[in-house]
Amino acid sequence: MIVLFTDFGLSGPYMGQLQAAIFKESPAAQVVNLFADAPAHDARRSAYLLAAYAGEFPAPTVFVCVVDPGVGSDRRALALEAGGRWFVGPDNGLLGIVARRAPGPAWWRIAWRPERLSASFHGRDLFAPVAAWLDRGERPQGASAGARPPGADAPKTSNPAADQAPGHMSGRPAPPGADAPKTSNPAADQAPGHMSGRPAPPAGWAELLAPDGLGHGNWPDDLAEVIYIDRFGNAMTGLRAATLSPHARITLSNGREIVRARTFSDVPKGGVFWYENANGLAEIAVNCGRADAALGLALGSPVIVGL
Repeated sequence: MIVLFTDFGLSGPYMGQLQAAIFKESPAAQVVNLFADAPAHDARRSAYLLAAYAGEFPAPTVFVCVVDPGVGSDRRALALEAGGRWFVGPDNGLLGIVARRAPGPAWWRIAWRPERLSASFHGRDLFAPVAAWLDRGERPQGASAGARPPGADAPKTSNPAADQAPGHMSGRPAPPGADAPKTSNPAADQAPGHMSGRPAPPAGWAELLAPDGLGHGNWPDDLAEVIYIDRFGNAMTGLRAATLSPHARITLSNGREIVRARTFSDVPKGGVFWYENANGLAEIAVNCGRADAALGLALGSPVIVGL
């Protein structure tokens, strides 16, 4: 599985071009568009958002992470292995909070460069192909023997569940009339490095790095400000709710105190509260209203936690 985390937006050609570059190298890839509206040009706030959502995906999911205002500069291109997942993106701190919260993260500098490398679209030309290689089971030198995609270790079908008797796919009962197991993509029944008939990456495409200086270690473990506003006007902060007291109050820059509630229906319509959202972040909300409009919140609005 390949997960897209970008600030590209859904309008225009960028997301389509990114996915086309993935399918060129890994035609059988499953692609999930997680965020196309990460905070634009803002690697710092995006880093806390990425860390909050990455854990929902199983190893060895590969993340293409592109919030990259320094594209085309001398900033490095990186691959990170953290918690059995892979993250590909720029060396601007975007991957740093994920790495900090994972046991034993490992970093690689992506040394490979394609023949065509746009100075302004490394997501398509550099990060997407590398993510596709990782998705089909390629690993850089020095990578741990952790979870690997189906088909990476021995010739298999592109769907590991198809290598089982009918009626046991993903542990579910067989549908009526199920036939004998088949591969969903015959081209995937090839050795690692050649899944779907694609050549293996060039030798030395990534170089193992020492972790020193990576990940922007001066950034706090939790960020006490608004990092994302969703389509309902709810304001996510960079604070993990589990680190806060159950009785904590969040104070805005205008001095307004906001109390905690379990969920929307626990407060009256129009009531202001904060709660632990479905991905573990402290989020400020208004029941049946917009917290951003009601409270004057925007990306970067600071919050103070107290009792």
